[in-house]
Amino acid sequence: MSTIEEVGEQITNECAALRIRQLNRVISGLYDEELRQFKLTIAQLDILALVSQYESITPQVIGLELNVEKSTLSRGLDRMIRNGWLKAAYSPGKRLQTVALSKKGEALLNKAAQGWSDAQTRVEELLGKRHLSNLFKMAERLISE
Repeated sequence: MSTIEEVGEQITNECAALRIRQLNRVISGLYDEELRQFKLTIAQLDILALVSQYESITPQVIGLELNVEKSTLSRGLDRMIRNGWLKAAYSPGKRLQTVALSKKGEALLNKAAQGWSDAQTRVEELLGKRHLSNLFKMAERLISE
């Protein structure tokens, strides 16, 4: 029988979810650091980048594409609409139907692209191109299942 300390040690040393969350915080922090000058987070940039590929897009599609929880996405989209980065179309019941990139959002995405590129280079240097490529392959495999 294991002691509670042994159980705790095993979980903290072997838990894949813990390590992936830690990696996510470190990597996201590198991007956020570069994007701070634009008053933008990597999560917001991801949304702008996705929306830019469509004439207009529903929040549901954004959530599916980016694997974002509905309430988190709703708060983020509301903030981005208030900031003028996205244009919104609402149903008669005041429900958000679609969003599109505004001129302000387009300009921000263009400006922030260099910050993203700098962060991307930094991540490639830290992880190495081969490991980053493997990470992408693993993510694609797991997401598609």
